Amino acid sequence: MNVTKDSQALNSSKASWCHRSIIDDEYIAVDYFFAVLSIALNVLTCPPIILLNTLIIIAVKKKPSLQTTHNILLACLAATDLTVGIAQPAFIAKDVLLTIGRSPFIY
Repeated sequence: MNVTKDSQALNSSKASWCHRSIIDDEYIAVDYFFAVLSIALNVLTCPPIILLNTLIIIAVKKKPSLQTTHNILLACLAATDLTVGIAQPAFIAKDVLLTIGRSPFIY
């Protein structure tokens, strides 16, 4: 197996640079669409995630009749999900900055 011959054959079968840039532009458009979709879904789901998981934790903590082993495990799962929901705005901000073309890291 000669890797260089295979890669040269593959490179010679590729389309011209102009055609390749059109394909790259299509990939950029698809990436942009999914980034905007991800931002929209995260903005819509962040408040209910925080609110509902907080309510579950409070309900299990305040009502002694709910403090069974299964409900305590459910509250622990809600606490884990709550930490993800609290970190979600940072993810949204990073995606927004990357989508508009700015670096999320300040040097």
